[in-house]
Amino acid sequence: MINSNIIFAAIVASQHLAAAPPTSPACSTAHLNPATLENIAVLEIPNDHSDPGTKSLQRSDVGTQAIVALPSGGEVLGYTRLRIVYTSCGGPQLRRYSEESRTPIERFFVGKIDNHVLKFDAVIEPIGVKASSKLYSMLRNSKKDGQTWTTAIRNNDFLLPYFRVDRSSVLNFSANFQSEGASEFNIGSAILDIVDRGSKFITPSTLLITDANKARFNDAASFVDDSLSKLFYKKVDETARQGIPILPSDQEKTLARIVLIAPNPIKTYITAQVPGRIIGQWEVKADPLTKSLFAPVIGDVADVSKLDPATVLNLKIDDEVVLRDRLASSEAIDKAAKLMAKASTEQVGEPATSFCRLVAAEAAKVGLAPHDMAIAAWAYLADQAMERAKQKAANSACDVVRYFPTTE
Repeated sequence: MINSNIIFAAIVASQHLAAAPPTSPACSTAHLNPATLENIAVLEIPNDHSDPGTKSLQRSDVGTQAIVALPSGGEVLGYTRLRIVYTSCGGPQLRRYSEESRTPIERFFVGKIDNHVLKFDAVIEPIGVKASSKLYSMLRNSKKDGQTWTTAIRNNDFLLPYFRVDRSSVLNFSANFQSEGASEFNIGSAILDIVDRGSKFITPSTLLITDANKARFNDAASFVDDSLSKLFYKKVDETARQGIPILPSDQEKTLARIVLIAPNPIKTYITAQVPGRIIGQWEVKADPLTKSLFAPVIGDVADVSKLDPATVLNLKIDDEVVLRDRLASSEAIDKAAKLMAKASTEQVGEPATSFCRLVAAEAAKVGLAPHDMAIAAWAYLADQAMERAKQKAANSACDVVRYFPTTE
């Protein structure tokens, strides 16, 4: 049974370990599954036994758990976001295109295409949000009309923006490496004898090419090309998957480590004669937990003294939708707002309580954490433009919403 803090490293490793280039301690290629996987390895990182509920975080209850509509798995902790950070493994591993180039004669008779891709896919549960990133790709096209190389590598980037996390939040991820090689032949009749007999089975024995038999001639030509290409076609495709609890803390946390040793660009897989090259290491990191996107939280109190309600309501929740639009589209909130507007200062308490609870519930559906659910209620209440005494009474009535900020 693999510990939950054991993560994957996507590696293209040699069957002959002596042929692999040396690695630095930060890019260990220790294998847990050498008998089954050559390209994907599983690496272990130190366990982090910190408990975000008791050690590094203040308690962050939802209060009324029934209003949390976005899928959750218990106590909501706040937000984190995922980043991917590249580090070099060091060592003199300079790439030289001259060593990957083929002579004009080689390219005239046999065209070659080689393609390497390392991809990272992740799913955050229970909210079900997905992320996918191509970390490395190399395409070499070497044919009689010339040679091209196209290489892309992702260094540091965000996999996902801020998302709400709870105690059961899990990162399910996979590291997938694909290496593919294909050949295209431009050769004479001597080598065509390899498939000559096969092509004769589908070549029409007629004197004239007509519309009735043209397709069969084309099929015969394709048979020759495809047969030779497939004869020398190679592909390696390996994937490793793992799930690990996120449990962010007050410090950055490494969730996954991916190390890639790629075959030489002229090869589909590593051999003793042509060893691979360590491309580098990518670490998937969770940012330190934050309880609010809008204001600093000291203990369990959000300081909104310098926060403009418009900043909260203008939070972009979709390409052309802000939080204010979402709240304004709720019939229940609109009805509560009208009742609150009609009520006197002395009677505004009950409709204000209902209004704030409905706003907090809608904010939960959007994906806000508990403190920001309360801040959303505070901001939308302020947006109702009531006279000062009535606003103060409404704010007081909304204290029933957990973490509702005070401005007095």
